[in-house]
Amino acid sequence: MQKSRKTTEENITEEKNVIIKDNSIQDGEVINTASTKKAKTKPIAKTGDTVVICSNYPHDIKYRVPDKSGRMHEFVFHGNAVNLRGKDKGVLPVGAFGITTGVPKDVWEWIKEHRPDDELIKKGYIFASTEANAREAVMERAGMRNGYEPIDPTTGNTREYSK
Repeated sequence: MQKSRKTTEENITEEKNVIIKDNSIQDGEVINTASTKKAKTKPIAKTGDTVVICSNYPHDIKYRVPDKSGRMHEFVFHGNAVNLRGKDKGVLPVGAFGITTGVPKDVWEWIKEHRPDDELIKKGYIFASTEANAREAVMERAGMRNGYEPIDPTTGNTREYSK
C-alpha cells in the first residue's frame, strides 16, 4: 500500500515539474511566485493574433467590446482567486495572477484605448503578454499587491491612535 502511494506522489511531482519546465500556460491557471494552481475552465478558441491576459485581481473582470458591426461581445478575464469558487474556506492568493488565454489582440487594444482611466490597467494589475513570456512577466511583478490580500495578524494594524 505504501508503494502505490509513493508512486502516486512521484507522478504528481513529475507532472508539476513538466508544467514548470515546458513553460506552457492554460486558460484559468493561476500563476503564483510560490506555486502553480490550475482552475478547471473551458479553453478559449484561438484565432488570429492573440494575447494572454494576466490579472492580479481576485475576481473575474468582464469587459464589453463591440465588433465591426457594432454588436457588443463580453470578454471575461480570470482573476487570481478563481480556484476558490465554491469553497467554504480559502485564502486569497498573494502575488498571484489569473491567466486568460486566447484573447484577440485587437480586443485588448480596444479596451486599453477606450478605458484609459481604468485603474486596474493603469496600475498594471491587468496586463497583456505573449504565451511564451507570461510566466516571466508575472515573476517580474511578484511584489505587486492589489489590496485584497489577507493581512498577517502578527504585523497587522500597528499604528497607534491618539486619544
